[in-house]
Amino acid sequence: WYQRRVHGDGDVCTSGVCAGTVPAPAPEPAVEEPHVGDATCTAGTGATLTDAECTARGIVDAATCDVETDGTVCAYVAAACADDGNACTTNTATDGVCATANVADTTSCDDGDDTTEEDVCTSGTCAGTA
Repeated sequence: WYQRRVHGDGDVCTSGVCAGTVPAPAPEPAVEEPHVGDATCTAGTGATLTDAECTARGIVDAATCDVETDGTVCAYVAAACADDGNACTTNTATDGVCATANVADTTSCDDGDDTTEEDVCTSGTCAGTA
């Protein structure tokens, strides 16, 4: 004869043989993308000020934003300027704001054109002579 029982732990017993169910795998934790762009000063963990109020404190540096130094009122995230891939420019932050600047003219570079030589940067552009 056939008998089926469900135990409190979720195992199902059929004809004297008990088997559990395979639990679903735990979801993968969300991967937070790294911050790219200007510095930010937003509401901290205590959320006593709004993002706008924190931003008004300034994004120059952590001391300007997070006066309390514990991230509870306002939280500072430093600027992380993306590389534009241009060998003739640099991407840096000044006072928390990302900007692109040209490297010095005559800096050696590769314009990717095999028919040119003596490639150098001029006003942020790489070019060689034929």
